Amino acid sequence: MQESCKALDVGKTTFYRWAMPGGTKRPGPAGPTAEMLAVMHDEVRDLRRSKRRTWGAATIYRNYHGVIPRAVIIDTIREEQLEACRQTRRTSRRYEFIAPDIAWSGDFMLVHPVGRVLRLMDDRARCVLGRDVRDAWIESLVADFLVATCDRLGRRPLFFKHDLGGEFSGGVFQSMLLSLRIIPLPSPPYYPRANGKTERNNGALRQWLGDVIKPNREEVLRELTAEMIDHNEIRPKAILKGFTPRDVYESEARVAVDREALWTEWQALRAELVRQRMTTCGRVDRAGEMEVLRLTALALLRSHGWIKYATGLEAPEVSH
Repeated sequence: MQESCKALDVGKTTFYRWAMPGGTKRPGPAGPTAEMLAVMHDEVRDLRRSKRRTWGAATIYRNYHGVIPRAVIIDTIREEQLEACRQTRRTSRRYEFIAPDIAWSGDFMLVHPVGRVLRLMDDRARCVLGRDVRDAWIESLVADFLVATCDRLGRRPLFFKHDLGGEFSGGVFQSMLLSLRIIPLPSPPYYPRANGKTERNNGALRQWLGDVIKPNREEVLRELTAEMIDHNEIRPKAILKGFTPRDVYESEARVAVDREALWTEWQALRAELVRQRMTTCGRVDRAGEMEVLRLTALALLRSHGWIKYATGLEAPEVSH
């Protein structure tokens, strides 16, 4: 019996079920037919919407146990899941900047028990420009850190990408960006992939730090410095055609732009989009204000040709 179960890729319980009165009919030596597999595949597709979380797996197993091998059912369900992901994935938000210092991005990462690490990165070159760790960050500290990084490098970005956390979206940090003529580029809500480069950078940092608890801030800073050197200057990136982030950040040409003229253009675009939203919704709340900032920045980036989209375009057409 063990040889028979192994040949048919079924367990003993299923094998005995074939012998029970009124049980499932045992398949022939060739196994399930092509027609049976096609019907099963159609049922998986039909159950996809009604049983989103389990994809109808329990129903399919109950209907086809002992007739279609479990591995075949699993492969069919997994294939349908991947196809659904390919159909629903929002690729219109995937874009790449064409030169360094167009946009920097910032994000936090928790390092237990010392506190939270803040890292700033150039979005084009993936080069980490600054890092620090504190037990708590407030808006003024984040703003001071960005200003200090700009002063140290002698550069400042045209745009700054950030999530909707209070340290970035609050009035103190936003006022600092405006005073430096840096245009904010907030991420969409509940969409961390919009800041995916920084998220992957944080993942690499987690792997570097490992599971060993760092007892104090000085040790964490030493590890952060070592990881930053490894990331920026030692490991080449395939996405950068085999160059390191430091090579790309220091060698690629910057875009030529009049910052004051860009700032004036951004203000006009923002006022127009606020007017449109006020006409449609009647008001602009905090979430709406962040969305206005994001769409205005994307419209400006697209009009100047400073970003390349993967597919589609999300930035709105805003009249001047």
